[in-house]
Amino acid sequence: MFSSKDRATYTHTAIDATLDLVQSHGINPEDVEEVLVETYSDAVDKAGEEMPRSTYKAKFSLKYCVAVSILDKKCSLEQFSQRKLKDKRIWKLADKISVSVNPKLNREYPEKWPAIVTIKTSGGVFSEKCEYPKGDPRNPIVESELTEKFIELTSPLLKRDKSRQIIKKVMNFEDLTS
Repeated sequence: MFSSKDRATYTHTAIDATLDLVQSHGINPEDVEEVLVETYSDAVDKAGEEMPRSTYKAKFSLKYCVAVSILDKKCSLEQFSQRKLKDKRIWKLADKISVSVNPKLNREYPEKWPAIVTIKTSGGVFSEKCEYPKGDPRNPIVESELTEKFIELTSPLLKRDKSRQIIKKVMNFEDLTS
């Protein structure tokens, strides 16, 4: 599995469901009244960090990951910085998030890694279930997401143009002559 994320596996499906909701329904952070994350017990046990104080611990916090996904409409490497950890808007959103074990989802695990995210806003209630994290063979990552992930991860070392050149060569590898 190739993961499009930089955090604990237990948070991936909740992040994916959240991102689907905020992107497909145009949910703005200031409109969020309440968020419910339902998942399996291992996810709650291993990613239940309430108030992470380090970037490492933030990767093990369903609340942090879901809050930053709502706020930034993405959850990638840059969302796990010391600067982000100090962003009061993330913690304001995190206070509106509750995480619970759903017995039905618990029975689906470990065959599936399910999460249901329900976001209540001033404009309605929106819910999404994700069973497999993005990058799993049953929920494949698309080429544009893979490209963006590569560019993001190589940005400290390579200019965007150089990264794109590498991507082009790799994607056309079969056309290269020796």
